[in-house]
Amino acid sequence: MDPLSMVLNDLRLESSLYCALQLSAPWTVQYPGGHQAGFHVVTKGRCELVIAGRAPLPLKAGDMVVLLRGTPHELCSGRGALPISIVDLVQSLSGQGAGPLTHGGGGVGTEYLCGAIDFGARADHPLLSALPDVIHVRGEQGRAQPWMETVVSAMACEQRSGRVGGATVLTRLSDVLFVQALRAHLAELPAETTGWMGALRDPVLSRAIAHLHRAPERNWTVESLARESGQSRSQFAVRFTTVVGVPPLTYLTRWRMYRARVLLREEQARVSQVAHLLGYGSETAFSTAFKREVGVSPREYKRTAA
Repeated sequence: MDPLSMVLNDLRLESSLYCALQLSAPWTVQYPGGHQAGFHVVTKGRCELVIAGRAPLPLKAGDMVVLLRGTPHELCSGRGALPISIVDLVQSLSGQGAGPLTHGGGGVGTEYLCGAIDFGARADHPLLSALPDVIHVRGEQGRAQPWMETVVSAMACEQRSGRVGGATVLTRLSDVLFVQALRAHLAELPAETTGWMGALRDPVLSRAIAHLHRAPERNWTVESLARESGQSRSQFAVRFTTVVGVPPLTYLTRWRMYRARVLLREEQARVSQVAHLLGYGSETAFSTAFKREVGVSPREYKRTAA
């Protein structure tokens, strides 16, 4: 399994909402903030993404944006339209069936799909914190990229069908859409990108991160990681710290603590089990490392997360 797939395998969407809109200028649709990420795919016409404190982002047919932090925002045809909340719009048109939501002043038309995606308890995954607030995937000559067209078409078909299990299918398709958007974002990053995303683009560092994620319980050293990555210890240590921003063993500790939170929170594992699974020689050693990194003891974290 390649490093990105290994990382993404641990990041699961728990739920997804989805709707299609047909709008005519002038119009403004507001999206309130929240804990969920969101996405929009423009399938016809043009519009703008407006976020307070930022310049408007023009979007055209074929473009997709992913908003990872649940940031309040608007999509609009331009200035001059009274805004309507997406919540109010959905409620006001709830009786019109499974087709697109319609709204606007009768002018030039725009169509787009929107969705909310929930990472649930995995919202603290290191990947999400390393990504920008907004990912913009550009279309090609007024059309979505082929992979996006395929997934969006399947989502639209599923949403219209009203078949049993549709919510689960839409969640899985949203998962694919998110992964593909992430891949497109990675492909456009400049070569000098640092941080977690830069490491995934680096063939040496991505192998090292894959090893750490695959077997966090191993007694890793800088020497053993360098050997697995085909570099000298000094070369590897400098490269890892420069690109990722922390030394290799600091990264390992942070990854272990993320995995510990998942095990304690989602699987209700015993503290002694978690210590063993993550390679600590004793429950005491694990508890000390956990409290130093997370700020509370494993038992307290487990109790409050239940």
